[in-house]
Amino acid sequence: GLQPYKLLVITNSGLRATIGTDAAYSQPQVTDASHLVIFCAKTTVDEAYVDAYVANSAKTRGMTVESLASYREMMMGSMKRMTPEQQTSWCQKQAYIGVGTLLAACADAHIDACPMEGFDPAKVDEILGLKAMGLTATVFCPLGFRAADDAAASYKKVRMPREEFIIERA
Repeated sequence: GLQPYKLLVITNSGLRATIGTDAAYSQPQVTDASHLVIFCAKTTVDEAYVDAYVANSAKTRGMTVESLASYREMMMGSMKRMTPEQQTSWCQKQAYIGVGTLLAACADAHIDACPMEGFDPAKVDEILGLKAMGLTATVFCPLGFRAADDAAASYKKVRMPREEFIIERA
């Protein structure tokens, strides 16, 4: 529940063009979509962040912070056992859980979404000033409605055959 990531929603076409050209290999989804959602992972989870989460949990659930002390200690113990690189990696993995939720919500609303990692995170971080916010770009998800003349919309999806993709153990 820590949600160690933030969502940047970029609708500014000029900013999307800069990101697309300078950091995303000119992929058209970045500039053509109406919205570019960038999942940005925290680069560290410190005591202040955990304490804020615990305080919010207590307030939301009508509990005391003291009643969540063991929960807080468990979270802090986990964070302290990780190197800074491991914390960033863990936060990035947590962001992908959010990506899955976004994709499911988009599918339900019939909104096209295109999750992608085809970008240079360091350049995106620089363009958006993410380092100063303790964040790093992790995954893009352009959103919108595909153009009526999009030829690719009718292409069959190319996926591995089920028997090659799924490993079953009984």
